Amino acid sequence: MNPTTTPTTTTKLTTTTKRTSLNRSTLTATLTATMATAVAAGLLLAQAGSAQAGTLTSVERYRATLAPLQSVGLPDMKCPAGTYLHNANYSPGRLVPPGVQVVENGGVGVSMSGATVAAVQPEGLPLGVQVKDTTAAPASATNWSLSSRELVIILVCTTNPYNAVYYDPYHEWS
Repeated sequence: MNPTTTPTTTTKLTTTTKRTSLNRSTLTATLTATMATAVAAGLLLAQAGSAQAGTLTSVERYRATLAPLQSVGLPDMKCPAGTYLHNANYSPGRLVPPGVQVVENGGVGVSMSGATVAAVQPEGLPLGVQVKDTTAAPASATNWSLSSRELVIILVCTTNPYNAVYYDPYHEWS
């Protein structure tokens, strides 16, 4: 056995062992810090989400059976006190504001011009922003079918003003 190669091999093993140990401890510290950060961020998001969740309430505001080819004007429909129209499209393809769900079995067209701002606004909204809680006139429904059809209009309302239909004068494009 060559005595000069043994120390070189031992030295390389020692260096490799030290590097592996250093890499493992660095990796462990990095993973621990990453996991701690992720857990802390998750806790913060969970707390913020629970404070902002609010509750959704579906309220039937109109029900009628329309005769063939009958058109009717629709009344203004309002969410219960302390709730606002939920800012989600519950009637895709229809001309109704967000938070309005139209239920019918085919052939009835419904059109609403929009929504109006709530008379009492919640505190803490950005300057100028106002939430909406009522459908606006003019609004109508027409049964285009040759048989009678039932029409139901449901408002989906939220207690969270940050999830509500809103008016923002600083970002209106019209």
